[in-house]
Amino acid sequence: MQNTSKVQQGQSFIDKTLELTGSVESLLEMAILNNVSITDDVSIGKEILGTQILKNSIVEGLTNELIATKITSEINQVIPEDLGIGKMAIESTFIVR
Repeated sequence: MQNTSKVQQGQSFIDKTLELTGSVESLLEMAILNNVSITDDVSIGKEILGTQILKNSIVEGLTNELIATKITSEINQVIPEDLGIGKMAIESTFIVR
């Protein structure tokens, strides 16, 4: 019996691969099976077919958990720009106390 799962909001193809097989080692095989690229945006509700379970303990551990690591452009706008020490100006963005 082949394992399947529907994509939920915020999930990427990589999330579904980990959920269904327990390892990202099967990412390429699952992409071929589902006729998608590993970086494709998968639509909510799309049925993803899983390959052989590689790490059963991870699959069992994620049974009641929702992995959702997809970063959308809306979320990306919320993440502040990382200035880093090289971009900081003393007394402006780098405050000396």
